[in-house]
Amino acid sequence: MEQQTPVAETHKQLGAKLIPFAGWNMPLHYGSVLAEHKAVREQAGVFDVSHMCVFEFKNQTLAEKIFSIDFSTLKKGEARYGLILTDNGGVLEDGIVYNVDGKIWACTNAANHSQVSEWIAKQSNDKTDYKDHSGQVGILAIQGPETVKVLKKLLGPKNFLEAVELEFMQVSSQLPLLECFGPLEKQPCFIARSGYTGEQGFEFFVPAGKAKALFDSIVQAGTKPVGLGARDTLRLEACFHLHGSDMNGEKNPFEVGLGWSIPKEGRGFYIGKNALEKLTAEDKKKQLIAFTLEERGIPRSGMEIYSEKNSGRPMGIVTSGGFLPTIGKGGGLALLDKGSSLEMNELFKISIRGKLFDAKRCKLPLYPSKAKETLKY
Repeated sequence: MEQQTPVAETHKQLGAKLIPFAGWNMPLHYGSVLAEHKAVREQAGVFDVSHMCVFEFKNQTLAEKIFSIDFSTLKKGEARYGLILTDNGGVLEDGIVYNVDGKIWACTNAANHSQVSEWIAKQSNDKTDYKDHSGQVGILAIQGPETVKVLKKLLGPKNFLEAVELEFMQVSSQLPLLECFGPLEKQPCFIARSGYTGEQGFEFFVPAGKAKALFDSIVQAGTKPVGLGARDTLRLEACFHLHGSDMNGEKNPFEVGLGWSIPKEGRGFYIGKNALEKLTAEDKKKQLIAFTLEERGIPRSGMEIYSEKNSGRPMGIVTSGGFLPTIGKGGGLALLDKGSSLEMNELFKISIRGKLFDAKRCKLPLYPSKAKETLKY
């Protein structure tokens, strides 16, 4: 039996197509993936991502051991993308770490909940070092160029200014909208300027019991509800990684293009650090590329890629693929085999249902992110 998010009743009322996902019953779409994708790119959309995992680290030393980020530079009110690595330096998981009023929180993928919670427990000497809030938190994301208009309707012309003053990857628990949810010490309650679409946006973390009312208010403010289908096409255009597809425990961060998230030498110990320091230049060679199809077709995960210079032998696989609505063609991400290479704009082939389709290596990201742009109001 799949779990239900706090917004499940609203999803049904809005006519969502619900599917099982990572142990949860989640909305795939509310009628049209393409329409929802377009709404986020041109206006604003709201996502219910309450299925994602939330951990509170009461012992920061444990968080420093788990996540490969530089905590010495993670100031109060800041958030940062980070990785959880295996002892061998493989990517066990990725997520966002938040410093909320001096307390460390982390949000990770629902599909890896058991694996991550067991990993954290294994590294902890005391069960009171952390708390798993997964399933007890409502997580809602407003994304799109008209996000500020939505916030203004929700918060009013005066109070919304505090929200829009947040810069990209900043977080606050002091916003007026959050006051009715109770003290942060009792339940997680904060807002971050972050997202998974490549657009400007905010993510709300509120007690589960308050999530439905907040979601309903956001929709009533004229925001289109968006399901997992468009969430995937949006992140794929922006070339955001999906764990289990574009990265896994067998690949190190550098191979999959996440070397930028690893702190420079000198940062204190974190699991996987020693393994990364032993990597050679060849080990660190980036193998993940972006591409688009040069003819009509839909690439999917696992499809093999070929090049004439590789004597007709497979040289890698598509890790994430699909139709990219904003770009108007098929495309995605692919992982090249070690020893294989493709120059920028070089043509190659993808095997789709037994037929070879022309594709071209492209610069990442396929859709330039607007998430860091200054908010206009």
